[in-house]
Amino acid sequence: MIRFVGRFLVILFIILILILTYLSIFGITTDKFNSKIQNQILNIDQRIRLDLKPIKLLLSPLDLKVKIKTFGPTIILEKKKISLESIKSKISLKSYLVNSFLINDIEISTKTIKAKDLISFLKSYKNSKELFILEKIVEGGYLNANIILHFDEKGLIKKNYIFKGQARAGKINFFNKNKIKNINFDFNIKDKFYEFNNINISLDEIDLNSSLTVKKDKNEFFVNGIFTNDIKKLTQNKKDGLIAKYLK
Repeated sequence: MIRFVGRFLVILFIILILILTYLSIFGITTDKFNSKIQNQILNIDQRIRLDLKPIKLLLSPLDLKVKIKTFGPTIILEKKKISLESIKSKISLKSYLVNSFLINDIEISTKTIKAKDLISFLKSYKNSKELFILEKIVEGGYLNANIILHFDEKGLIKKNYIFKGQARAGKINFFNKNKIKNINFDFNIKDKFYEFNNINISLDEIDLNSSLTVKKDKNEFFVNGIFTNDIKKLTQNKKDGLIAKYLK
């Protein structure tokens, strides 16, 4: 009898390990969380709709949480669409089992987006003179980003968000007067702090490299950074011309 109980417990343990392994690697697919995530997005703005595919649940046994993943969702705002790569989140295993879960954070990964399409989308969300000018001067470029949003108990976004990614092959035309081409940079944006690294631009046929940080204090922005280039000789007239055209 003892031997039988021992074998039963061993078999039960092996089955449990196999189930946990399957749920951790392959998971299960459900649409149970779709409305929950959509409601979180609606708290940001009631005009925003989120077209979600079925969500995959993956068990994370080490921290007793359930990972939520959905691939290929679309954000829709007044006929403007942005295609996303994925949306991810985590909830506690206990809250999932008792069906009283609350999503505390969401990680959104975008696909590669045309810069002009993103500006047009943002204008639909909140029009401003800055976006109007940006739409006029940006001629090309692509962006992709990871956005991490944290929510409070009321479902509102906290200020500790993170917005990071890359911009590639950008082109700006300052009303047919001055052009900046081949704009590439990495960005990391937090509340009142903006960091731009590995900046490469072509300005009047001069290739420049830079890193910049921008801090916001009330209504003022403080910029700190440096521009460098690989050209050994640059005439004073050329330097003066660059400063006069672009520094302002």
